[in-house]
Formats: sequence, C-alpha cells, structure tokens
Amino acid sequence: MNYYERHIGDYLKDTAHLSLLEHGVYSRLMDVYYTKETGIPAADVARLIGARSREEKAALQVVLQEFFVLDANAYKQARCDREIARVKDKQEKAKRSANARWKPDAAQSECNADAMRTHSDGNAPRHQTPDTSNQSPVTSNQTEDRDGSSPPSQAAKVCLVLKAEGIGSVNPAHPKLLELLANGAEVVDFIAAAKVSVNAGKGFAYLLGVVKGMREDAANRAAAVAAGGPQNLSFSERDRITQMQQWEAKCNRKHPDLPDEFSMYPASAQVVDAQAQTVSIAQ
Repeated sequence: MNYYERHIGDYLKDTAHLSLLEHGVYSRLMDVYYTKETGIPAADVARLIGARSREEKAALQVVLQEFFVLDANAYKQARCDREIARVKDKQEKAKRSANARWKPDAAQSECNADAMRTHSDGNAPRHQTPDTSNQSPVTSNQTEDRDGSSPPSQAAKVCLVLKAEGIGSVNPAHPKLLELLANGAEVVDFIAAAKVSVNAGKGFAYLLGVVKGMREDAANRAAAVAAGGPQNLSFSERDRITQMQQWEAKCNRKHPDLPDEFSMYPASAQVVDAQAQTVSIAQ
C-alpha cells in the first residue's frame, strides 16, 4: 500500500495524551505497517522506523506497549489489519468488476459466431469441396478464439474501467499505457489515478502521468522503509514530513513544501499537465 486513510478524529481521540515525539513514532510505525501490509518484525522495529537516540527508542516502547500487540515475533494492530483487509477486498472487487464487464460482450460474440456458422451451413450445397486456392494462411501474429473473436487485452480492460470512472477519452494502444502495464501496473492503480484526475479536471494523458508518479513514489517509499528511513533527517524534520503527508491525504493534492520523494503527488504527475493539452487521444 502506498496510501492509507488517516481518520484524524479517531486518531486524536486515542492519542491526545502522547508527546510530540511519541506522535512521530506512532506515525512512522503506521507507515511501515501499511507499506509491508503485515505486522512489524520485533527484531527490526527500531531500525525500520529510524529510531536511533535513547529518547526515540524510549518513545517507541511506550507506543508499542499501548497500541500494538506482540504476536509471533511481530508487532500487530487490529485497526491496521482491518484497514489492509478492506483495501484488499476493494481491489479484488474492482478486478472482478472489470472482468465482469467483458462477459456480456464475449457471450454476444459467441452467439453471433454460432449464428453465422448455422447460416453458412444451411446455404452450403451438400458434398461441396471447399476452394482453398486463394485462402490466406493464419500468421503467427493472429490470435483468435474458436468462435472467431479475439480476447480483450489488459489495456482494453483498463480503458473500459477508466471510462466507468469518468475518464471520457481513452486509448488502449497508447504507448505509455502499454509501458505501464508491462512494468506491472494493475487495474487498481489506474482506478486510484482516475479519481485524482477527475478531481483535477484532467484526462487520459494526465492520468498516465499520475500512475507513473504513484508507482515511482511507492518504489521510493519502499526503498526508504527498507533502509530504515531517511538517515539525514532529524526527528523534527521527519515529523514535519509526516504532517505534510497527512495534509496531502486530506486535501487530495500536493503540499507545496513537501519534497517529491515523500509526496503522494510527485512532480512527474504534474508535468503531463502541459503535455495533455497537445496530445490527441483516440476515442
């Protein structure tokens, strides 16, 4: 997960008594938890959140004892587990919905193919020998089902979902779309980017830039977590970054003072703003 909802009211209700240092520790623990989508290994917890000083480690123990449970050598929290399960369920429903949209078309294609075969069989003379002298062979680039219809590509499925999300003009053959899919982008990535694009009043080209930026941002965040957090930042700086990230989650736009490597809306997603005005997208 490269994004999670921060319910400020619920959070403050349970953590108003914490010190500023303990708030920062709690935020870093949640960042690591949602990034890994599982409990935090007890042996690595201090390293993973960047707790170095004696005060930071003491604050870590306070937060762990109050809000987490040690289970099978990992610190777990029921609220985080519920949120991760909710997001995974939403992703699975989105995939099923995308696949289901193609079933009526596939069924109709099969019916049409059966009807054509029946009509041809009825009109053909008995004992007729087919003339194959002018028949063109099927090349290796042709991939057809037995009913004569080609299966929908992943790019076509994504475009269908995007149209349902409010992105009016899409192009399943767009090279940037094909590149993103080849690099592992999933339907849920495009759904999340569609919401950002619709809110910004932008179209397909802008959305592709958002997806690329989100994936780069997720990779940067994962690398930072694996390295134990930004080593050159003080705790107060890390806490300030966390607050700006919370502001972005609430306002659905980039914080003007937050560096791209920590932002949910990196500059790469905004550069396409100008490009989107000059790119012609096929319907």
